[in-house]
Formats: sequence, structure tokens, C-alpha cells
Amino acid sequence: MTYNIQKGTSLYLTIIIVGILLSISLGISAILLGQIRTIIGIGNSVVAFYAADTGTEVVLYEDKLCRQDNCTTTYPYLPCTITCQGLPSGYTTSAILENDSNYKASFSTSTEGTIYVQSVGIYKGTRRAIEAAR
Repeated sequence: MTYNIQKGTSLYLTIIIVGILLSISLGISAILLGQIRTIIGIGNSVVAFYAADTGTEVVLYEDKLCRQDNCTTTYPYLPCTITCQGLPSGYTTSAILENDSNYKASFSTSTEGTIYVQSVGIYKGTRRAIEAAR
């Protein structure tokens, strides 16, 4: 009779072991999927940061064009003044780049003459911002 009682024990132990192995593998896969999403987000973050950097560089270059020494060249897309004072405070620009990222950059000056450029880069829902002062 003892033999008949122990018949289902090996099946019970097999089910317990398979359940433990299944829960361990599901836990590890959930952790790995979270890590993969984080790694993809880091890649998007880098692209968004460089889009913001591009916006900063574009605004500083446009300001440089407006501050040229001779002031004879006019740029129809820039609101330059004839007095070579640079871009007006409150100037904004934006563009979509070749890799489908985009930036929105703004230019402002303080009463002391400090130049501020704020730029936000966006790529696949990830936003990164840069603020530069000169």
C-alpha cells in the first residue's frame, strides 16, 4: 500500500520544479525587457541631445551673421538690424533634421548684454534641452 501512495509524488515534484523554473525564466525576461527599453531610450536621448545642440549652433551662427563687421549683407530669413546688433531678443527658430529629429531654439539678451540661447531637441518622444550663455 505504501507503494500506491507514493506513486504521484514524482509527478507532483516535477510540476513544482517546472513551475519554479518557469517563474525564474519569466522574471529574468521581464528584467531583460526593461533593460532593453532603457538602452533604446538612451539612444533616443543622445539623438535628441544632438538635435538640441544643433539648434544652439544654428542660433549662434545666425547671430554671428547679424553681427558681421561690414553689415552690408542682408539675410532675408533673419531679422537683422542695420546697426549690427545681432539677433533681436525673443528670436526663435526650429527645423526638422534629416534623421527625423527636430529642434526649437530661442535667442534672448539680458540688460547687461549677456546672450542666452535655449534649445530643445526632440526625437521619438524623447526631449533634451540645452541652455547656453555668452
